[in-house]
Amino acid sequence: MNNSTGQFNGTVDPVHTHDCIIFRLGLYTVLGFFCILGFIGNAISISVLSKDHTSPIARFLLQTISLADNAFLCIWIMQYTIRYYIEYALGGAGNSPAWLYTRVFTFPLLYMAQTETIWLTVVIALNRYMAVCKPYLGARYCNTPITVYREVAVVTAFSILYNLPRYFELKVVETGNGTASWAPANYTANYYYRVIYTDGFYQLFSFILPLIILAYVNINVTLAYRAAQKRKQKMIGRARKETNENNITLVMIIIVLVFMLCLAPARIVQLVTQYKYDHCHETAFYVIHVVNVLEVSYFL
Repeated sequence: MNNSTGQFNGTVDPVHTHDCIIFRLGLYTVLGFFCILGFIGNAISISVLSKDHTSPIARFLLQTISLADNAFLCIWIMQYTIRYYIEYALGGAGNSPAWLYTRVFTFPLLYMAQTETIWLTVVIALNRYMAVCKPYLGARYCNTPITVYREVAVVTAFSILYNLPRYFELKVVETGNGTASWAPANYTANYYYRVIYTDGFYQLFSFILPLIILAYVNINVTLAYRAAQKRKQKMIGRARKETNENNITLVMIIIVLVFMLCLAPARIVQLVTQYKYDHCHETAFYVIHVVNVLEVSYFL
């Protein structure tokens, strides 16, 4: 997801030719359609999980992350799919004060939902790690309902507080005649703010730190899962509870792998290109939008 306030506006500029505009409009229209499908899929998952009473902790965590995913998808559709349609297809409607106020004040919610989903993934992975690799400690200290509720509450509070400064990064300037424009706050141009908060903290909390934790956890959980599968093959019969635990572990492994595959390219491209290009026919333009598709795919 683009982390630059300088790319917030989406209006036509000299570096975007007509064919590039059509490419971006078509790409995000299709992606918006898949976001709707993802929203429906997450809603179905929440409904199905509500009927599962065998693993209440796993059920709660998976339902919570599905809700966070849906929040992200809804805001993303408005900020990108609907935005491009309004600004490119309807022209001047993209400069209406009501629309710009809506975008400016909901844009931080997109980052809050993203942060929530990423760190809920970490919570899920750590809980599965404790359940599989350290079952005695996990059962006593970690994998209890009250502990999991607290973990989710902490993640939610962190997601909100960490992204609060984004509410003050942009402001709407009404220019008269029913039109408006946006402008970045003065402090966003500060070198230390951009390096430490906009770039440094974003990379640390949305990619580097979660990736390190998830990589370590996933390796250990995968090894434990393979060992459990070997034990299962040697047994004539197996308990339903053990089978269910193995299935949950497999789901967690897949979630973590998808996280790595979808978000790693986006973070690398952001570091290399800073989401900047001189003309839309450059390779960087297409690479940026392809990795944006990958990143959004994680939430589907």
